[in-house]
Amino acid sequence: MLAGFLTLLLLICAALTAGDRAGLTMVERGLRDVITPIRRGALVVSEKIRFIPGFFTGFEQLMEENSRLKNEVARLQNEVGYLEEAGLENVRLRRVLDMKETIADWQSTVAQVIARDNLTWYSAITIEGGLNKGFARNMPVVTAEGLVGRIVAVSDNSAEVRLIIDRDSAVGAMVQVSRANGVVEGGGRSSKEQLSMIHIPYDAKINLNQVVISSGLGGNYPHGLRIGYITKVSPDQGGLMLKATVKPFVDFDRLEEVLVLTSPPQQYSDVGSSVEEPLEDDEDK
Repeated sequence: MLAGFLTLLLLICAALTAGDRAGLTMVERGLRDVITPIRRGALVVSEKIRFIPGFFTGFEQLMEENSRLKNEVARLQNEVGYLEEAGLENVRLRRVLDMKETIADWQSTVAQVIARDNLTWYSAITIEGGLNKGFARNMPVVTAEGLVGRIVAVSDNSAEVRLIIDRDSAVGAMVQVSRANGVVEGGGRSSKEQLSMIHIPYDAKINLNQVVISSGLGGNYPHGLRIGYITKVSPDQGGLMLKATVKPFVDFDRLEEVLVLTSPPQQYSDVGSSVEEPLEDDEDK
């Protein structure tokens, strides 16, 4: 009986709502007001669900693109670093080659620093090039900043350079302004930021910040190479002469390229020999 009643009710509703009507019944309006938000929400959800496969596909493509861009950025960073290093090296080499104006009468060869001595009782570096480049003992070594040292041992493909900061190193020097002569000695790595100029005449007119250059006396170094500037002046222990503290122009911890003065060759001994000189024996001193 209930089923028949519901069927009859549905038929009556269908008959009443069939055909063209001027408006909706109260029941229809109520049902539509209830159903419309539900239908709208269902439509939004279905649209979102439809885009889910495309989202995952796009996410994979995005990850691949991100990985490719990271690799490209790394490559470009390496390339920029290489170009910057090449540019800095070019600047250093230009400055080294500019020294040729100061040493116009000398032939010279650029050499890379390939090793440093870490011992505390003497200071030396190893440079690329030896007998194969015509290097020999006692050849001076310089940079754009000034005097570095001299070659003390030579092999076929490398050479050892004793720095002027070594305790056993001695360079004939003069104060550029007053022309007062003396000898510059090294203090070792413990005092690599300062040199000592000794045997200065007591009546010499020297002041702070005056430049000290090589005097050319002794024959191992050409005249006029910059060594450093005076930071302190005082009488020596005997009180008969002056001594000065000299700060070198060269930063010995940052040597990368140097210039070996290879001419005039007749001034050097052992050309074409690979015999090494003992570091204790310094003919300059």
